[in-house]
Amino acid sequence: GLSTNVAVGVGIIDAHSGALGVAVDTSNLALISGTSACHMICSVDPIFVPGVWGPYFGAQREGEWLSEGGISACGALMDHVVKRYGYLCEEGKEGHVLQSKTMTEVYIELNEWLRAHDKTCDFAADIHMSPEFHGNRSPYADPEAMGTIDGLTLDMSYSTLAKMYLATVQSVAYTTRHIVEAMVANGHSIRSISACGGLTKNRLWVQEHADALQLPIRLPAETESVVLGSAILAAVAAGAYDSIAEASRSMCELGEIVAPRTDTKDFHDWKSQVQKGMYDQHLQRRMRTESILKTSSGSVIQEATRGYVWFTPHSTFGGLSTEPPLSVGSRTFETMEEALQYADGRTDDLFSLCCYLVLHKFGSEKHRKTLMDTGDRTLVYCKEGDLKWGIGLAISEFGRYRRTCWKGENLMGKSLMAVRGELNGNGKCLLESKTQQMASLFT
Repeated sequence: GLSTNVAVGVGIIDAHSGALGVAVDTSNLALISGTSACHMICSVDPIFVPGVWGPYFGAQREGEWLSEGGISACGALMDHVVKRYGYLCEEGKEGHVLQSKTMTEVYIELNEWLRAHDKTCDFAADIHMSPEFHGNRSPYADPEAMGTIDGLTLDMSYSTLAKMYLATVQSVAYTTRHIVEAMVANGHSIRSISACGGLTKNRLWVQEHADALQLPIRLPAETESVVLGSAILAAVAAGAYDSIAEASRSMCELGEIVAPRTDTKDFHDWKSQVQKGMYDQHLQRRMRTESILKTSSGSVIQEATRGYVWFTPHSTFGGLSTEPPLSVGSRTFETMEEALQYADGRTDDLFSLCCYLVLHKFGSEKHRKTLMDTGDRTLVYCKEGDLKWGIGLAISEFGRYRRTCWKGENLMGKSLMAVRGELNGNGKCLLESKTQQMASLFT
């Protein structure tokens, strides 16, 4: 076996290792691209960006904070589009492009066709795509989002497939642009992109990203950047370098810089904004669908297909739809919120307080079904201006669909879900022991 003198570097997530392998720092964003994509940037001080994970202290480099955005389906979306629209019918012949070729071979041929026919970025000007086919991780943090394509026709030629392919690459590049814009708007300074991963072998993909972002794309000399990142960790663990930053500067070599084509800027500015608008329109349609499915009570909206239950102060959850009124200890309250306001200020553990009242109301067999019927959906308390118990937005506001627009903690929704989870277990609520002390607040 190994000697006890052998140094072992800490394990790390593959994408994070790739970021080390391209020397991520405070102005150079690491873009790790494959089936999905990750966007990582460091900062000296913590920078909070809605829709972006983190910041995490020391997760990438010593003494710095890491922020991470991402795209749920990147290469996976490109593969899907080829599979979905790769059935061709032209010149009396029919068949799928993947019948006798690999996906990589199809991509190579598509790139060659676009180049041979002098097709530039505006070749896909009439195809617009919102690429949330697997939800949106960043910058909207909307797992329920779905994809949209505008500009489809009945044409089944190779030209149309090439156009769809280019539009897909552009849509992914615009999502990266939107993530970068969100990071910059909240305090990050990003001057370049260092990219690695399987998709960087696709020259069209790299160039479209450089053009869409109007930033240089730095490609490493070592194509296996994830492996290099692991080697950097091992080198530091073995004492060859004093820090990860020092090891990165020494071991990471720049291979090539792909510069943006400035003459494409106006086109990408326009099309990127169109894509943002498509997501907003998608949200509006979801809201309209929701209003049609609205329950007859007019207070609770249950989106069975979207995974949310929204409720207001006077709905089943926030208020009191059952008789008799809510009796807690020696006191009686008309609404849950009234009880919370009474006890607020008497304890710092507001979550346990809310859980105690939820248990008191829904713990009995008589009312438990109301809560359990929500399944595993997310419960969201909507009340304008309520930053503690709710999300700070009215149920009529468009922003409630975007988690990044939520202003409040949603403590009431969180406590309802916590109690629901316990009641759905072995029949014994573990939260009950934590909330017994709350009973004294109502004596």
